[in-house]
Amino acid sequence: MNNISLISLLKLAVKHIFLLIFAGLVCAAAAFSYCNFIAQPKYSATGSVIVTNGSIINNNASDTASQTSSKNISYTDINASLQLADTINDILNTNDIYRLLSNEEQNRYSYSNLKGRSTVKRRSTDSLFIDVTFTASTPEEAQRLANRFLKLAPEYIADYIPSANAAVTTSPDKAVKTYPRTSFLTAAAALIGVIIAFAPLYHQRGVQPPVLLDQQRGRYYG
Repeated sequence: MNNISLISLLKLAVKHIFLLIFAGLVCAAAAFSYCNFIAQPKYSATGSVIVTNGSIINNNASDTASQTSSKNISYTDINASLQLADTINDILNTNDIYRLLSNEEQNRYSYSNLKGRSTVKRRSTDSLFIDVTFTASTPEEAQRLANRFLKLAPEYIADYIPSANAAVTTSPDKAVKTYPRTSFLTAAAALIGVIIAFAPLYHQRGVQPPVLLDQQRGRYYG
């Protein structure tokens, strides 16, 4: 078995550098063409709501409560709100809010289609924020769907839990392209092209022609 070294691999690559560059460019051009002329682009818009159990706001508005008492109540309310956030997250994933959104959109989408376009989840387990993301084929569509869902959310939450306070904290003012990631896919395709072209060269490296083997034997034993 032939010993493999980094230097020998580099020498092999340099020897066939133009072939490797050509293979990389061909694959990169194919990926770039796919991203710009074939792939259906997707855009995502994200907004967020914050949910509390209601007591936090009331307690903070009180001028007669002592500072220590307010802090203790606030800590309790925050813990209660954190537990409430999971329930609110589940509420915002029920079908009825998507039916309401479908009505807002003049039934251009079914509620199941809208639900498939969205992601509603807590930002983290210790956060009161719930992020709402909608994906669509145009940035305007993604932004519109996200904003209309967020507009419906506070009242929809209050119908289930009247004591909860929900407020929109971030309304998306733009949508970002999430697919295809042209730069990443083009670079990845170029690398794959180089690897594909290098693989047979590396394989042939360890196979010497019979004539060359006979010549070597003649030098050593002749």
